[in-house]
Amino acid sequence: EDTRKLITHLDSRIEPLASGVDQTLDNTRALVRNVDDRSEALARSMEETLGKARETLEHGRQALDAAKETVRKDSPLMYQLDQTLEEISAMARSIRSLADYLERHPDALIYGKGTAKRR
Repeated sequence: EDTRKLITHLDSRIEPLASGVDQTLDNTRALVRNVDDRSEALARSMEETLGKARETLEHGRQALDAAKETVRKDSPLMYQLDQTLEEISAMARSIRSLADYLERHPDALIYGKGTAKRR
């Protein structure tokens, strides 16, 4: 009698438990499908992003290579820059020389270079 009561009692408890397990399994299946669907889209998006990042890095490398070529010691730009700096230095020396001369001979602006004219 006690065994029957126990079995009846267990039967009444097992059925809700079994339906709860079924519901949990259904929810788990739905979650796994949802994750699968999203993971594929995420993987595609990551592949696209990585492809664009590689492309950007390649463009950056090409730009750096071009810049390195431009500032190379024997490049035309560096030659022109050296020439320009030499001309600026020569111009600065000329201006310094002119300023020194005018300091010694301020009347040269009026009378010209050479012996000072007397009034």
